[in-house]
Amino acid sequence: MSASPYSVITAHRASNLIYEIALQAPKGIWVVPDNVCPAVPLALACAGADLRFVDIDAETLCLDTGMVAQLAKAERVVGVVYVRTFGVDTYAEKGLADLRKALPQAILIDDVCIGVPQTVLPESSGAADVVLFSTGYGKVLDLDGGSHGFFKTQIGFILGGQTLARQAFEDLLAQSNAAIKTGKSVFTNFDFSAASLFKKGNPPAQEWSGLSQAINTDLPNRLAHKAKLNTIYAQGLSQFSPLAHGYQNWRFHIFVRNSEQTLEAMFGAGLFASRHYVPTSTLWGVPSGHVSQKTAKNIINLFNDRYFSAKQAQHAVDIINKVGKPLA
Repeated sequence: MSASPYSVITAHRASNLIYEIALQAPKGIWVVPDNVCPAVPLALACAGADLRFVDIDAETLCLDTGMVAQLAKAERVVGVVYVRTFGVDTYAEKGLADLRKALPQAILIDDVCIGVPQTVLPESSGAADVVLFSTGYGKVLDLDGGSHGFFKTQIGFILGGQTLARQAFEDLLAQSNAAIKTGKSVFTNFDFSAASLFKKGNPPAQEWSGLSQAINTDLPNRLAHKAKLNTIYAQGLSQFSPLAHGYQNWRFHIFVRNSEQTLEAMFGAGLFASRHYVPTSTLWGVPSGHVSQKTAKNIINLFNDRYFSAKQAQHAVDIINKVGKPLA
C-alpha cells in the first residue's frame, strides 16, 4: 500500500493553521470570498498577506472562481481560501479544479470548518493543498474547541512553531464581529504586525488520535438530531425557498424578504436564529459583491444543534409562517 499524500495537523483554531501557512508562503495576494468568517482574513492579515475579497457565485454561494481567474491575470495570487458556504458538501470539487487550472502554483485551502468534520480526507478535495475542519464553538460538531487540517506532504511547510496569541486573536475577532453588524470599517489602517497578535509557544493542540476518536464517537448522534430538526423545518417552511440539502448540515437556511422583522418575532418568543453572512469585506472598507449583499440581506439560519429542541423548531416554524414573507 502506498503512503498517504496527506498528513494531519491539529490546532486550537483553524485560523492558527491559516496563519502559519500564509507566514511561510511566498509574498503576494491571498483571495477570500466576501462572505468569509472574519477569522480567516484576520489570520491572513496577521501573517502580512495582501488581501483581496471576491464575490460569491449566485448558484453555489461559494467563491466565484471565474472572478478569481480574471484577477489572477492581472495580479500575483499566491493563495486562495475556498470556503464551503454553510458547510456545503457539493460543488467544491469543480470549484477547486477550476482554481487549480487558473492558478497552478497557488496554495489552495479548502475551508470546511462549518461543514461536517471528517477523519478521512474527502474525495471532493482533490485539487486542494490543505483541507481544514473545525470542532470549535458553533460548528456542526462542537467539542469545545479544536481543528485539524489535511496537508499535502509536498507543500513543504513546517507547522507548530509561531502561532497566533489565543486571547489577543479572540479579542480581535470579537471586535470584528461587533463591527460587522454595523457595517463599520475597522481595519483600513490597522497595524497587524503588532507583537501582541502572535507569539511562540502556545499550549500544544489535542493529539489527532484523541480528536479523531471523539469525532467518530459523537458525530452520528449530532447528525441524527440535526436531521430530525431539519425535517421539521423542511416540511413546514417549503414556501421560503430553503437551500438544497447539502447546505443544511450546519444550520437550516431559508430566504425571507423581511429577515429583520422575522428574527425580531423569534427573539420576542424566546427563540434564537441568526443571519450569515454580512460581507466581511466591509471590515476592510472594501465594497462587497452583489451576490454576497443579496444573500446576507435575505437569508435566515435556523438552529438545529443540541441546544435547540424539536419543540423549539416547531415553534420557530409557526412564527415564521405567521410573520415571514417569502421572496416570491
